[in-house]
Amino acid sequence: MIKQKLTVLLILLCAGAAFSQKYSPQKKIVKENRYSIQLRYQFGKSFLQNPLVIFDNCVNCIRTNQEPVNMQDVDFTFIRRLNKLNAIYATTGYSVFGFQNDHFVEPTQVFFEDYTMRFYFYSLGAGHLLTLRPFKFLHLNLGNSLLWDINTPHDDYLIKRHNLSYRGSLDLELFPKWRLSLISGLFFKHAITNYNRIRFNRDYYPYNYGLLLGLKFNFDYRRFP
Repeated sequence: MIKQKLTVLLILLCAGAAFSQKYSPQKKIVKENRYSIQLRYQFGKSFLQNPLVIFDNCVNCIRTNQEPVNMQDVDFTFIRRLNKLNAIYATTGYSVFGFQNDHFVEPTQVFFEDYTMRFYFYSLGAGHLLTLRPFKFLHLNLGNSLLWDINTPHDDYLIKRHNLSYRGSLDLELFPKWRLSLISGLFFKHAITNYNRIRFNRDYYPYNYGLLLGLKFNFDYRRFP
């Protein structure tokens, strides 16, 4: 008799749980891509903090000016979305820092010589991506990352092999819920450590700024509450 009562009670509990799960109000869920691969092309200007920075041992040179130069960067990024607004990412790429020198070769000569210095780096880094405005067909994203810039061997006599920099970006992502989304925006990159191996008059802290364009491939969709 006791076993029969327990069996009936168990059946009633299971039926009640199933009924409550079926008819209970559901939370609103949002479909978002969980993983993404992003390819970005960045172009703009490269310059340095506190010019004039001397990068040669020419005693008879008169340096009159240093100016920005054109730069182009490429990076490849793997993104892991945590929720509707936050994501973390790992990135790698190829970047350039540089500037242009204007100076007389010697005080006794009248001609003017311009030359451009560019330094090339392989970059590895990690960062955080914040979605400020998650609209249906448009996202406004703020990115912040820390980069490890590894100097190419042919510049080792002037530039340190290992360097740190910060990169920030503000971009618009078009069609963020599609398999392929488009990206355009602004970026800024600045040295955290000095990049010069040899110090002639002051340390070299380069920075870049400009526009970015990119493609983002989204996959493994997930529903976030």
